[in-house]
Amino acid sequence: MAIFTQHPVFEAPANENAGIWRYLTFSKFISLINSHALYFTVANRFEDKWEGTLPVQRKENMDERIVSFYEQSRSMNAINCWHMRESETATMWKSYTHSNEGIAVKSTYKRLSSCFLDREAAITYQCPVFIGKVKYIDYTSETFDSSNGYVPLLHKRNFFADESEVRAVIGGGHLSNFFVQGLPGVNVPVDLTILIEAIYVDPVANDWFFDLVSSVVGDQFEVKRSSIGEKPPRTSNMPPVQAYAMVKKAGKDWGPA
Repeated sequence: MAIFTQHPVFEAPANENAGIWRYLTFSKFISLINSHALYFTVANRFEDKWEGTLPVQRKENMDERIVSFYEQSRSMNAINCWHMRESETATMWKSYTHSNEGIAVKSTYKRLSSCFLDREAAITYQCPVFIGKVKYIDYTSETFDSSNGYVPLLHKRNFFADESEVRAVIGGGHLSNFFVQGLPGVNVPVDLTILIEAIYVDPVANDWFFDLVSSVVGDQFEVKRSSIGEKPPRTSNMPPVQAYAMVKKAGKDWGPA
């Protein structure tokens, strides 16, 4: 079982109702709906190999045993990532979805912190879930206070600042032992009716895909089309030459004076 717990190094958004988004492939969305669980990936399993590491300057004069402690922390904690923003962003659609069949789950910080269930999962564990904003710095010239082992998990290189990430972190006890032994991640049970505010379908998805997502979800959640894919008003699919001929016939012209 896992329950949200506040922690001093995990900074919450100023507004607990701040919008957060999770962009998913269709297969990962189906997994979320079927499992009623959020998947947490062990920190050292992410594509970014700097995930959870210390800045270069911080390591320079640090005892090797302390460096080893922080490196081990990467293999003992797992992360679930969200993008904090009130509206959709085209960049995140392109980065995290594929083949015009992506899904974006809209939630809020308050919903995320309230959705975890006091219920056993396939792997028995009992530990807290911490949630906070990620800070972005230059790892070659800046540093941060590393007096707490969670702090490196709440920093990323500034290359990733566009992600504006809020992340949930879980670890400790038997669960950390599973991670160290090679378990790449874990499903953590959640109440989806609390977590999900709305579901958005890929900006360029076909009608059949929208219908498919709607049928999977049923009437449990609101399914919306991404507003990014909307056409501007008073536009035409008419070929340019034909459109020009119509304008000329109406006694108008365009082009250089």
